[in-house]
Amino acid sequence: MEKTSLACQTRTQLGKAATRRLRLKQSMAPAVIYGNRQDNLHVMIDAKQLYHACEDETFFSQVLDLKVDGKPLEVVARQVQRHPYKQLIMHIDFLRVSQETAITLSVPLHFENEENCIGVKQQGGIIFHELNEVEVTCLPKDLPGHISVDVSDLEVGSALHLSDLQVPKGVTITELERGEEHDATLVRVSKPAGGMIEEEEEAAEGEEEENEPE
Repeated sequence: MEKTSLACQTRTQLGKAATRRLRLKQSMAPAVIYGNRQDNLHVMIDAKQLYHACEDETFFSQVLDLKVDGKPLEVVARQVQRHPYKQLIMHIDFLRVSQETAITLSVPLHFENEENCIGVKQQGGIIFHELNEVEVTCLPKDLPGHISVDVSDLEVGSALHLSDLQVPKGVTITELERGEEHDATLVRVSKPAGGMIEEEEEAAEGEEEENEPE
């Protein structure tokens, strides 16, 4: 996966008025870089470039390459504040990354072979996604862009859980570290509501026929 790169510049004028001028007159978005036992660094990023970068699902699940006044810095995106209706990022936080220190991030799940799922193709079921992302802990170099989930063998009434995921070496699923009771469902296949009703009606009709006098 190609690493996302963003250019930014340090800023010294802080406060609401300065931030408002930054957005309106310079078309820049304010951001702060923190962590790794260093002082917070206030920067500004081209607002349009940042918005489009945030639209990519991998933006929040990868180590980003920030160019701060031309100097490279590895970070991960943390909290982002969006405008309630405009295509605009109001503020974003970045966490500095060290290659020697594990990080915890949510990565997207990619469900594969849904069109060939036994429960759907042969048994008339419907796939229900319970989770679309999963939180993992690993060193930055081991961070996966996504985790694949093969649903081809799922039958009606069956499901896949966190413990069924195949994750790369060096990656752990955060919830599973907390105990078996945290083994959440990822995806399941069930009969559609209408199909369940039809089955119940057919069963009821069968009982009536059995009870009819000869």
